[in-house]
Amino acid sequence: MRNGKLYGASGLLDTSTNKPGGLAYELSPPSTPGGEWTCTILHRWLDGQVPSFGSMAMDDDGRTLYGGTYVPDASEGTIYRISW
Repeated sequence: MRNGKLYGASGLLDTSTNKPGGLAYELSPPSTPGGEWTCTILHRWLDGQVPSFGSMAMDDDGRTLYGGTYVPDASEGTIYRISW
């Protein structure tokens, strides 16, 4: 959490290609209590990479996320940096 915003990553399945993927997102709190949160997609993986759950860290600048991905059924993945 940074400045009241929550950050996360989630795996998903691209139903058009039947390939795994995922996304990293930012959730901003509502401007009024009880209002809706706003979701901003920071990055999408559509190449078979899936973000590893629990492996995300934020830099001191509050605008850079680091984490890892994996490829299901393979011994590979990547380390990522997302800045906005």
